[in-house]
Amino acid sequence: MNYNKAILGIALACTMLTSCDKPKSFPCEITIYRSADAGFDSISVYCYESDYMRSREVFLGKLNADTTRISENCNLKESRVGFFKLDNDSIAHYFVIEPGKLMVKLYKDNIILEGSASNRKLIMFRHKVNAILQAKDKIRDEYQKSISDSTLTAANEREWYVSDSILSDSLQKSLVEFMVINDAAAKIAREQYAPLLRESSWSEIEQSQEQ
Repeated sequence: MNYNKAILGIALACTMLTSCDKPKSFPCEITIYRSADAGFDSISVYCYESDYMRSREVFLGKLNADTTRISENCNLKESRVGFFKLDNDSIAHYFVIEPGKLMVKLYKDNIILEGSASNRKLIMFRHKVNAILQAKDKIRDEYQKSISDSTLTAANEREWYVSDSILSDSLQKSLVEFMVINDAAAKIAREQYAPLLRESSWSEIEQSQEQ
């Protein structure tokens, strides 16, 4: 009798351990809002599954008049890289799919993501990168203008060179600091901003992933 109880106890313990080891899945609700002036009729949403090295279709269909809701099971421990395409457009709009509620707002000339910490972090990073690139473009335009109207001086050229170098170094530092964190937002950033990375920055990111 005691022997049978012991067997039963071991079986129950194994069952409990197995259930604890089972990956937990938490719901992710994506609400897609479409403004009246947006010319999009349909949307296709995908998430990238790193275990299988493939993109899985989450939703494909027509957009409702104002809002369309999509429910997707997400792994709490690992956010996923997601992207969506509008109508037959080949442009992929990348974002992070993670547990919780996410709002995608589609306007005629703009797309806004709300409700996700990872996406907020990614959007703030994009704003930071764009601000640096715009500052570099301004320096280049001023330099080109001074050449065209013959007002370029050695002092101005030196000042613009130093300013551009500082911005370039700041850009590389920002890219590396964001991308060494191996989460879904960093993976999206690496895909989007790879052409901006110096070879030395790439090496630093790759070395961090090997550690």
